[in-house]
Amino acid sequence: MRMLPAGLAAAVAVAAMAGDGVQPGLGPAIDVHRSLSEKEWPQLQNTPQRTGYSPCNVRPPVRVRWQTRLADVDPVGITYAAAQAIVADDRVYVGCKSGRMHAFDAGTGTQIWAFAAGGPILHTAGYAGGKLFFGAMDGRIYAVNAPSGEPAWTFGNERRFGFSTAALLAEDKVFLADRGGRLFAVRQDDGREAWHYDAEAPVLQSAAWEKGRVYFASEDMRVHAVDAASGQRLWRSGPLAGMSFMDYWPVVVGGQVIVRSMASHGPHPLDYRKPGDRTMFVFDALTGEETAPFEHYQYGMHGPHPPPAVTRDGLLVVPWPVVPEEVFIHKYKSAKDDRGWVLQDLTTQAALLKFLHTGPALPGVEDFLVPGVAPVDETIIPSVFGSDVAVIHHHGVWFAGSGQQQYGIYGLANQRWNLMPSITGWSRTPNSQGGGANAMSAAGGRLYHVASACVLVCYEPAPEDAAAAAKRTEGGR
Repeated sequence: MRMLPAGLAAAVAVAAMAGDGVQPGLGPAIDVHRSLSEKEWPQLQNTPQRTGYSPCNVRPPVRVRWQTRLADVDPVGITYAAAQAIVADDRVYVGCKSGRMHAFDAGTGTQIWAFAAGGPILHTAGYAGGKLFFGAMDGRIYAVNAPSGEPAWTFGNERRFGFSTAALLAEDKVFLADRGGRLFAVRQDDGREAWHYDAEAPVLQSAAWEKGRVYFASEDMRVHAVDAASGQRLWRSGPLAGMSFMDYWPVVVGGQVIVRSMASHGPHPLDYRKPGDRTMFVFDALTGEETAPFEHYQYGMHGPHPPPAVTRDGLLVVPWPVVPEEVFIHKYKSAKDDRGWVLQDLTTQAALLKFLHTGPALPGVEDFLVPGVAPVDETIIPSVFGSDVAVIHHHGVWFAGSGQQQYGIYGLANQRWNLMPSITGWSRTPNSQGGGANAMSAAGGRLYHVASACVLVCYEPAPEDAAAAAKRTEGGR
């Protein structure tokens, strides 16, 4: 794919936005985002393309509606770090390392049922047609009747390699890759195998789907495209830089497949133009041809870099270097060493909108906490809800003396940061720090998140008046 020179690309993109009067991130919905429900978040990152977008608006500021400490309802009480809560039929579903899948009332947080699988559940379930689908480390795929928690069917992969990836639901099938390297397509109605595909290397990355194709990366550092109807290989990339593709997932948008890998060293400056330093790769979804070096930046100390989320109109939400003069220098670290956020155009690579906090620290927040800025050693992952972006940092929660999280919700419309309120109980759970991060889910006017891998939290809009809301965002743009 031929790219414009960086300077010209930025000029073209900004001119286009100015010409049609549409603010970046708030333009017309792309095809995959046009028919989404505001009432559910049925699988990992909501769509089979893994875009992390919902039309559900949850206007900040928000407050905690309820929180449930998983250790109070589960023998182990923690999730795998990348696992996400899903929402359907006014219930929230979360699987734990104990091997139990839990259903909670979305309005109250009360546990409705728990189903015991034969091994740890390490990723995200999927919901369709009244059933919940997920894989477990006992090498089985489970379908559970969502209203009752009773088993519907179980599929075993014979070799019994465990499943540590998220269920992908599309075309009336469940797609799941096991650690032995086989991607299975199983019928949702009866659990019968439609086909399986051998990647010839272990698979630790969850798959994505679009237009009859399934995409995922294997641990020999290759990206695969598989026909969803037959299981035939459509293309496979050559080996890519990095150490692993574990935990996360591809994002398919604009005819492109985006994957991010684990870097070969820690949070040091990387030059994306150097092949060995690249951690973000973009491929043509049909041909597998790789795009010229795509501008991107490293963040996260250990583990792979989480993929971007996608706005309603198809822009990427990605971390970006913060220029020192654009944000105040906080007490303990120079902002030049930190990462902020931008909306990036997939075609031109231009940064169209920077999420900045340019004033003094927000009321009640320690002055070394800069809204929207993160040290490069923190793992950060976003989701997009209508006209707002929720950014969750590190293990899902970060407290200062004020008891508030460092990150929260950025309003694309008013270009302001709003910090998330604090939660309690996470520090009382043994071994709660699971590493990595999971993104927030949105449904029914609320946000859901597994904080620190051990506390399921529901947020809702806070009933603040205009003066209180203005004070809360004082100093924002």
